[in-house]
Amino acid sequence: MRYFVREGPAEIAGNTLRLRTVPPRAKFPLKVTLVAWQFGRGSDPKTQTAEPVESTLLLMR
Repeated sequence: MRYFVREGPAEIAGNTLRLRTVPPRAKFPLKVTLVAWQFGRGSDPKTQTAEPVESTLLLMR
């Protein structure tokens, strides 16, 4: 399974979600949207590629 940050002050480092510095004039709550996906396999045992799944976190002050 793989992940990426679609939006927000965060990054993926290995398997860890790390928050970046929040801009000084940011309005809370801040959104961080993550997307996960998984490729399928063409060889045995065959599996289909999964649809991407999004999850949104709200950062409160």
